[in-house]
This record gives sequence, structure tokens and C-alpha cells, in this order.
Amino acid sequence: MGDRTQRLKGKANEAAGKAKGAVGYKTGSVPRIEAHPVRLARDLDLDYSINTDDPGAFECSMTSEYRLLEETFGFQADDFTKILRNSLAARFQPHLRYPERSTHL
Repeated sequence: MGDRTQRLKGKANEAAGKAKGAVGYKTGSVPRIEAHPVRLARDLDLDYSINTDDPGAFECSMTSEYRLLEETFGFQADDFTKILRNSLAARFQPHLRYPERSTHL
């Protein structure tokens, strides 16, 4: 992996920790939603998941977060499948860490 790619991955990881979906935009972590690092994370093939921090306070849901990804960043079915697999892999239950072994996905 080249130095530039490594630096970009580091920046994407750092930014993603500060800017979480619509919440990041609403808190001012990103100046506009189009500047959110999720696109860079996808383009660099990083592992990440999508979450809602406080749905009541930020008026968001998983549905609205996924819609935002689709409408703003052009995410498609393959992107959402990867996000789902990453989310399952991040869980604590060992039997859910290997979604490729599941017949339900």
C-alpha cells in the first residue's frame, strides 16, 4: 500500500470517528453532508458500519441514514450488503461474526 493511500485511510478513519452520518452534519462535524468521509471510506474499501447515536435528539433512523447514503452518495445494494456484513462482524456474538456462513444473508 502506498504512502498516499495509507495517509488517506488514516484521514478517513479519523474523520469517520468525528462525523457520524446525519448526526455529524447536524452537530457541525462536517460543514455539509456531501463532505462526509463515508464516500472516501467506501472508495478506499475500508470496513465501517452505519449507526444512529441518539435517534430522538437528532431525528434520524436507520432508514433515514440509509436513504441519505443512497440519495447523497449513490450507495447501491452491494454497498449496503457490505455495510451489513461489517455491522455483523463488529458484534460481540461469535456466531454472528461470520455472515458468509449464514444462510439468512
